[in-house]
Amino acid sequence: MKQFKSLFLFLFILYLVLCPALFFLGPLAAQNTAVFPAAVPTRAQFGVAANQAATTLTVGIGATDTTLNVSSTGGFKAGSFVAIDSEIVRVCAIPDGTHLTIGFSSCPNVDGRGTDTANGGGAAASHLANAPAQARIVAWPINQAAAEIIATDTKLHTDLINVRDFGAVGDGTTHPLSGSFGTLAAAQVVYPFVTTLAEEIDNAATQAAVNAAKAISGSRIRFPAGIFLFNTGVSIPVTPGSLILEGVGWHDTPPGGTTLRATAAIALFTPVNGGNENTIRDMTLDGNSVGTYGWYGAYGTRTLIYNMQIFGFTNDGAYFGQGLNRIDWSYIYHCGEGVLFYSDGTI
Repeated sequence: MKQFKSLFLFLFILYLVLCPALFFLGPLAAQNTAVFPAAVPTRAQFGVAANQAATTLTVGIGATDTTLNVSSTGGFKAGSFVAIDSEIVRVCAIPDGTHLTIGFSSCPNVDGRGTDTANGGGAAASHLANAPAQARIVAWPINQAAAEIIATDTKLHTDLINVRDFGAVGDGTTHPLSGSFGTLAAAQVVYPFVTTLAEEIDNAATQAAVNAAKAISGSRIRFPAGIFLFNTGVSIPVTPGSLILEGVGWHDTPPGGTTLRATAAIALFTPVNGGNENTIRDMTLDGNSVGTYGWYGAYGTRTLIYNMQIFGFTNDGAYFGQGLNRIDWSYIYHCGEGVLFYSDGTI
């Protein structure tokens, strides 16, 4: 049944791609494709649509205003699109828990307010207090429809969690939370566990994805191709079943593979007591000569490290304090010690 639903969804999305004339209300040339992508969004691009973040205006706005006073910014992401009535705007920043910064004057390379009218968006207009503001990943009907289809597909496959759906960037450059949030309190609306705006958003998004897995038995957390930066360790919680952290391979030349890179003296992953049956596979853990451990398993049994490249950690690439752990098809080198088993395990 799942395979049939997936095939149907794929064919429907293909139909949307091949028949844009049925959905577009104006020519494609009017789009600023630097920020409004011409292609149907991928699963990794539609996180806001899947979250269905929504709020209301607490104060009305005029046609040229660039700040929204809202009841809550929870679930919204910097860079996302928001529909207010029929007008589509872009969120440039989230300064706190009740304000969204929008529009042309604050967003480089953005069409601005109400200028996507050629593709069905409403013109810039005034909006009354209590008007709904609904998160949207793209600014015209064909891609919005596709995003909703992919969102439905994701709900049918809830074991797969993509870190990009939680805000991860993965472009190899630093993106501290301070670039998206004006205060720590605003950041904690989205990432309740963070303690500093200096934390990398890749880092916070990964912890949020892992935390989401606590409610799902047999979860898989996907890291797409890219270089993800970490300056705080990720805690692996107790989950109802096995947990799999997976990349797309560890090609030596990014962005072909997935690389998780430490930028501070941290252990990248640390299972909590009772955090058993974890698998990490198909990616590179790069200690960058500052990270202390790639996998710090003082706790946790039945861990599998598979098809991994791990290097550059000052202590151990992988450390196991409990038993029944295994490493297969992996290359671990240039660490203080490559692998350390304090109990039974196999390589």
